[in-house]
Amino acid sequence: MFRFLPATSWHNGRGWDFQVWRLASQAHYGGGHLSEMARVIERLKPDDAESWYAEWRGLGNQLSGMADEARAARHHRTASDRLLRASNYYRVAEFFLHIGDPRKDDVYAAGVRAFRDGIEIGERPVKAVDVPCGDVSLKGYWCEPTGRSPRRPKTIVFIGGLDSTAEELYFTGYGLLERGYRILIVEGPGQGGVLRDLKLPSRPDYEVVGTAAYEWVVGQTGVDADRVALIGMSLGGYYSLRIAAFEHRFCALVSWSPIENYYQFWQDRPDTHNLAPHVMWVLGTRTMADARAKMKAFNVSDVVGNIRCPTLLCVAELDGSPISLQQAKSVYEKLTCPKTWAYFTQERGGALHCEQDHLTLANEVIGDWLDAGLGDA
Repeated sequence: MFRFLPATSWHNGRGWDFQVWRLASQAHYGGGHLSEMARVIERLKPDDAESWYAEWRGLGNQLSGMADEARAARHHRTASDRLLRASNYYRVAEFFLHIGDPRKDDVYAAGVRAFRDGIEIGERPVKAVDVPCGDVSLKGYWCEPTGRSPRRPKTIVFIGGLDSTAEELYFTGYGLLERGYRILIVEGPGQGGVLRDLKLPSRPDYEVVGTAAYEWVVGQTGVDADRVALIGMSLGGYYSLRIAAFEHRFCALVSWSPIENYYQFWQDRPDTHNLAPHVMWVLGTRTMADARAKMKAFNVSDVVGNIRCPTLLCVAELDGSPISLQQAKSVYEKLTCPKTWAYFTQERGGALHCEQDHLTLANEVIGDWLDAGLGDA
């Protein structure tokens, strides 16, 4: 048998422990399987990024091959399940590869292909979509609910963070699909395919993305324009606060790790921090000095009081830095709208960054709050 590494924050060491917990939590919703993960974990060489890449990519390749076998036998649901797990293993394999390593783009593309083949083969109520935003089209997925159909339609726009992908967010918010929510998962500048394919770095004025996503959603059949909520995870906690401060048509906001001032997280971190290369890539800079200068605009201190819709702040006890809790409290104090505080602890679960060690609990808390606010509790 195996055991996970200690449940510490991703800001310690290489963050292997956090990535394993992240994947294990998504496994509950079809993004992996503990038995498959155990085989990889037992073979990993400590502090060896090549071992990490080879083992997770090998598992993704194995599941893709097994999906081909199932498809040949016309077991389409089995093939779909295996491809979706493979897609998430490919995502994990990419995580610690250096920016510029050609394998990084290759394994990312393999993950996207596996995910899209999986949803198509399994005839799942999910489709890849393009969301117009100015002169470009943002990548996303339009997900129909898997559970009961509510009396009145309810919809979520879901935005990820610094390193999440649209494919991963499918497993992250699956518990909300089960509750009957339609979800648009959308990638903006600095994220997923928009960063890799369109070469667009992040931008502080994410209300541009939020407005584009809202207008796309309300153009879909059966969507109630007055019942569209917004969720932003990790750095998306900043993006979503910024969006809601300027785009007032969202009926509810979940800031899933509220970030008020992104620069504060990085002002004292060394340039050798394991996430520094990714941060420079996302922000479109060549040095951390330039990245820090650019981060100063990622600040909602002066606008968070403009948010009008009911807001839920999800805060984790072990979110890696005292700054996380300090900023969450500051945001809560500055909010003038109806507001709720959800604090996830080691004792109850979900204590890691964005509750990645217990996504089931996070989906329950967020789902209950949304249900109550949208009249379906």
